[in-house]
Amino acid sequence: QMIQFAKFTHVRGSLFGEAKDHDQVFVGGKPNTAYFKKLDARIAALNDIGIVFDLILIPDPEVYRRAFQDWRAREAFLRYVISRYAPFNMTWQVSKRFEGVTDGRALVKEIGIFLRQNDPYDHPKTPGGALSSSPLLGDQWMNYLTTENAPWALTAVEHQLYTLPFVNSISGALDPE
Repeated sequence: QMIQFAKFTHVRGSLFGEAKDHDQVFVGGKPNTAYFKKLDARIAALNDIGIVFDLILIPDPEVYRRAFQDWRAREAFLRYVISRYAPFNMTWQVSKRFEGVTDGRALVKEIGIFLRQNDPYDHPKTPGGALSSSPLLGDQWMNYLTTENAPWALTAVEHQLYTLPFVNSISGALDPE
């Protein structure tokens, strides 16, 4: 049955789920296949009704650093996620935010460059940010900008300054009416 959604074509969600789920995604350095099968089914269901899934890879760089403590572990994680989710109709949002975390920008850039080099379908990608992802434009891997609950004035100015597509996000529950 086709479900009608008003005014949006994308749904955003986190690979790591909520904070209580973080330790369940990868257990002992290996992917929890039951967890990923549930996520696969949800993304497929969205794609089946024409909704693009915006996959937030990591909640923030600190969670990423704790879960994958060296480059070898991070590379294995990224290769796994790319091979599993690149076939879907989706976009990459590297992180919910990068600000306020030691080496946050460097870790987000690491992921972004890896996605640019290894995603066979070259899906749209952005870092995410507390207000705007534009401070990371100089890292030259992203191909769209996001704002999160940003003042309209900021969004308007950035839209005039930058030639990339924008996604304006509003966090919170959807009103079913």
